[in-house]
Order: sequence, then structure tokens, then C-alpha cells
Amino acid sequence: MTACCDGCNSLGCWLDETTGYLWENPPSSEGRNWYDARSYCDTLSVAGLGPGEWGLPSIGELRTLIRGCPECEDGGSCGVDDSCLSVSSCFSSAAC
Repeated sequence: MTACCDGCNSLGCWLDETTGYLWENPPSSEGRNWYDARSYCDTLSVAGLGPGEWGLPSIGELRTLIRGCPECEDGGSCGVDDSCLSVSSCFSSAAC
């Protein structure tokens, strides 16, 4: 992976030093369905990483971006995670 000494902001990405995940920054503002998003990631070239080196984040990886809401942060009480994606089985409006 490309070194990101400046936080990668000038390279089109951001390194989350807490998790080590590298995120596109700024993210694309275009809305996409899952299939189009996969295609976008498969062809993305940013920060020295080329096609095939980027991918869609899992629910757990996305939850690492949340700060200040313990219920929704990774490991919080919101039941929607990588092992339970069902809104009817896992979603709680009180926690999510």
C-alpha cells in the first residue's frame, strides 16, 4: 500500500490511523447501486493504488468511521453488522 505521510488528503484519499483503512477522499458524491459501486471500485485509481486494489467496505468497516455515537460505532449495540444484515432481525431504532 502507498505510504500516506500527509494523511493522503493531497493524493485523493484519507488514512484512518485508528484502523489503518484507506478511504477515497473526497468520496464520490454520485449515488450508486451495489453493482455500480463495485464496478466503480474495480476501476478506481487513487493514491498509487490501481484497478482491483480498491473495494467496497463491509458494514463493520463503515462503522469504524462513526465517532461520538457509541451505539453505532464498531462494536456498539446496533445489531446491524457483517454477520447480521437483516433490517427486520438486527435493526433497532433505539440503537441504530
